[in-house]
Amino acid sequence: MKILLIAGHGQGDSGAVSKYGHEDNFTRLVASGVKDNLAGLADVDLYPFEKNCYKQVKNGSSPDWSAYDYVLEIHLNSSNGKGTGSEIYISPLEGADIAEKAILNSLCSLGFKNRGVKKDKPNLLNMKKCKASGTSYALLEVCFIDNESDMHLLNENKEKICQLIAKGICDGFGIAYNPANTQQSSGFFKVQVGAFMLYKYAEKLRDELLSKGYPCFITTVDNLYKVQVGAFSVESNAYTMAEDLKKHGYDCFVKRPDGK
Repeated sequence: MKILLIAGHGQGDSGAVSKYGHEDNFTRLVASGVKDNLAGLADVDLYPFEKNCYKQVKNGSSPDWSAYDYVLEIHLNSSNGKGTGSEIYISPLEGADIAEKAILNSLCSLGFKNRGVKKDKPNLLNMKKCKASGTSYALLEVCFIDNESDMHLLNENKEKICQLIAKGICDGFGIAYNPANTQQSSGFFKVQVGAFMLYKYAEKLRDELLSKGYPCFITTVDNLYKVQVGAFSVESNAYTMAEDLKKHGYDCFVKRPDGK
């Protein structure tokens, strides 16, 4: 099975912003983690993080939607702090929602409110283009970026959320999900390239790395903005990425799941 994962926003568009962070950083982290959790189970591509898929499609540069069996675009919702939970949008022309229900059921087992599968956004550009090509598309709103309880759950369980979304995809398409078979750990190895007190400096480094094709995002830990590349459940993949970054002049290290 061939899957395309799209991290919503980017290319100068941060998406929704709250005191908990920028949407595009979270979507990149989740997309990267889901891809790594599907290693060996499906053929997965990440839409380039340095691009904004909506902007590209609007300008006439669409992905080859027909090359994929399934496309999942990842976002975070926003509703002035009042909304809560997870939901998925699919095309009104979609005949079934088995996969999307499986993704939500898996994700919401963590504690997010299940807001259900919805077909009330028929004018989503990527959805229309993708479905017209004959490929099923879904837009996942992981949770609300401006809701305290949602963001506490996300920040405390980032790795688990990626695993649960991957499991939901597998459950929905009849793929046996067994992390042990793919030599995955219980957490993610990340390659850290920098840590800054000011967001603008972290953003500058992140955008530089994105321009060079690295799957990069910013995470906030201990009041520092940390620039990290990838979210790897297989340790050797993280060290391979670190060596590549070092060859290109970046001082970096692999951050283990236990924080060491």
